[in-house]
Amino acid sequence: MAAPQPQLDYVASVERYASTVDAATVQGIVKYLGIALQNRDSSLVAASDPKELTRVRDNFMKKKLGLTQTDAELDAALQDVVTTMSAERNKSRVTVYYLLAEKFGKLGLFANPQAATAMQPTKGSVPIRQSSSGVLFERIQQTYEAIARRAFEIFENNGRLTGNELGNWFRAESELLHPVQLELTETDDALGVRAEVPGFEAQELEINVEPRRLTLWGNHEAREEIKKGKTIYSESCAQQIMRWVELPADVDASKTSATLKDGILSIKLPKATATALMEASTP
Repeated sequence: MAAPQPQLDYVASVERYASTVDAATVQGIVKYLGIALQNRDSSLVAASDPKELTRVRDNFMKKKLGLTQTDAELDAALQDVVTTMSAERNKSRVTVYYLLAEKFGKLGLFANPQAATAMQPTKGSVPIRQSSSGVLFERIQQTYEAIARRAFEIFENNGRLTGNELGNWFRAESELLHPVQLELTETDDALGVRAEVPGFEAQELEINVEPRRLTLWGNHEAREEIKKGKTIYSESCAQQIMRWVELPADVDASKTSATLKDGILSIKLPKATATALMEASTP
C-alpha cells in the first residue's frame, strides 16, 4: 500500500492555482477524503474519464457542497478547474476539490467541518446523526472501493491465483481500517454499544443512527514533524474505522447519546415507542 502523501504537499499543490490558501481548509478536505487518499488512483481525479467527472459532480459538488445549479453549469465549472490544472497530468483530488469549493464560496464547509454540519446535541461530545446521510454513504462507498482496489492489487501480486478472494479482501481491510472491538448489550428499554477506539478524539468520530442500524465512522490523523538540516516538513498517517451494526430492536435516534472516555465509546440507544416509529417513518 502506498504511503500517504505528506500533508504539506497538498498545500503546495493548491498554492499553484489558488491566490490564497488556508492550510486548515486543506486539512479539512484531506480529512473529508480520508481513506481515498491512501490509494494513488483514488487520490487523483481522472479528468479524461467522463464517469469520473460525473462522480465528482454528483457526489462532491451536489451532495457535499450542496450546489443546486444545473448539471450543465456544474459541468462547466468543473471543466474550468480541469483546464486551470491542465499542466498537471495527475490532478490531485484535494486540489480539485479545493478549487471547486473556492469557486462556489464553500470553503467554510471544510475550515470548520463540525460547525458546518447540523448535528443533534448529545449528552456526550460525539456527534449523532439521524437517518441516512449522503456524506456518510459516500465515505462508506469510497472505503469499499479502496478496499476492493487493494484486494485486487494483492490478487495481482500473488500471481492472480484464484481461490483466496476472501483472504485477499480481509487482508486489504486490515491494512486500510483500524480494528474495532465492539460489544452490544440489551435491556428491556434500551440497547447499549461499547466500542474500543483508542487514539481517537470525540470530534474525530461520527455516529449515524437509523431505527435498526448503527454506523460508526472515525478518522484520526497522526502528524509527525521531521527536521532534516534546514528543511522541516510534516508527514501524516491516517487511521480510519468503519463499523455498522444491525440492531435487534428499533431504537429512537432522537434520544440516542454517546460519550467517549479513555478510548472507550459508549452509546446508549433507547428503544423506540410506537409513536416514535410513526414519526420517524413520516416524510
